[in-house]
Amino acid sequence: GRQLYHKINPVQVLNKDGSGQDEQKAKKSACKFEEGQDVLIFLIFEDSSKSWVLRKDIQTDGKMSGEMVCTICQEEYSEALNEMVICDKCGQGYHQLCHTPHVDSSVIDSDEKWLCRQCVFATTTKRGGALKKGPNAKALQVMKQTLTYSVADLEWDAGHKTNVQQCYCYCGGPGDWYLKMLQCCKCKQWFHEACVQCLQKPMLFGDRFYTFIFSVCSSGPEYLKRLPLQWSWHTHQNLKDMIFDWAH
Repeated sequence: GRQLYHKINPVQVLNKDGSGQDEQKAKKSACKFEEGQDVLIFLIFEDSSKSWVLRKDIQTDGKMSGEMVCTICQEEYSEALNEMVICDKCGQGYHQLCHTPHVDSSVIDSDEKWLCRQCVFATTTKRGGALKKGPNAKALQVMKQTLTYSVADLEWDAGHKTNVQQCYCYCGGPGDWYLKMLQCCKCKQWFHEACVQCLQKPMLFGDRFYTFIFSVCSSGPEYLKRLPLQWSWHTHQNLKDMIFDWAH
């Protein structure tokens, strides 16, 4: 397979509460480690990018057979039209049909780098809105055409602001509607500011004065239109921002 990274430094241990300790301290306190602690690995990739990952999430040479294991189904097999594809960023393997969206066979024959869904979101989303230009931004637009979950299966509250599964956005992560999130006017699902590519300016906390349609509902690029604001809305929004800043 292709060389995915050239240096692995297990230099930090992550405790259950999220706090870490450096390698020297970790060695001294090795006898104090408890079951349930996770080890962080520092990766340096061929393109000089760097990333912290959990050791358990790193794919090695696989099981005794030496085959790569699919991250989704945990199977080793690789067959025509459903071969194993390796992410050039994290090194994890995916069957073509296990990954969302499915990986086109042209990717296997190409020398171009391929990033899995998780890595595309990790490298492209940011405060104020996701990247709009570049190869990763283009890959994100493709990823957005398919969700990893069914919006119809989510269980919502009466106001359609929160769901039992705590599953929102393209990324499928948790969220709070009253923070920086947009609601699709068609399916009523909520989307993080960081994952949306059509914003021209960063959102304000609790700002709902938009008409937004996400990529699946629009069957193409996201649609966003700013609603006309009245002075009373401006005042209301400023008061919400002041209250939020005071509370935090």
